[in-house]
Amino acid sequence: MVPTRFTPAAFLLALVCFALPFAKISCQGQEVATLTGIETLTGKTVQGPGDSQKIPSDAMAIAAFIAALAGAALAFKGMRRFAGFAGIAGVVLLFVFKSRFADKIASESQGAAVVEFGLGFWLALIGLAAGAVLGLMPDTASTPAAPAPQNTPPAS
Repeated sequence: MVPTRFTPAAFLLALVCFALPFAKISCQGQEVATLTGIETLTGKTVQGPGDSQKIPSDAMAIAAFIAALAGAALAFKGMRRFAGFAGIAGVVLLFVFKSRFADKIASESQGAAVVEFGLGFWLALIGLAAGAVLGLMPDTASTPAAPAPQNTPPAS
């Protein structure tokens, strides 16, 4: 039996992880920028050799963050099933973000830049997946147990 209090904790873990390093961008082996999850939501200006470049906010990262917020709110309200579905949506959105972000950086740099996803990204993904699993698990505490058979002596 998993206590239901772990469901909102998983979503809160995912939200906190957006403050950690999400992605490191390297060009020809040299680190150019490190973005936190919050910076993927808001965008960041990166100072490169000679000029600066704006990395815009990413809609998939924003949607994943909203899914984590929704999952936490729903779990706190006792709506674990809906929170579980929010967790699934968040996991899918983070994978879409990962694919699109890496492709975008590679195409804008003509393949010279590489994205490495950091601890914050992976922990947020784990938090959302845990929230999904915990939210969709059957609640064994509310299932009534079958009564134990009574051993009564036969009537004489």
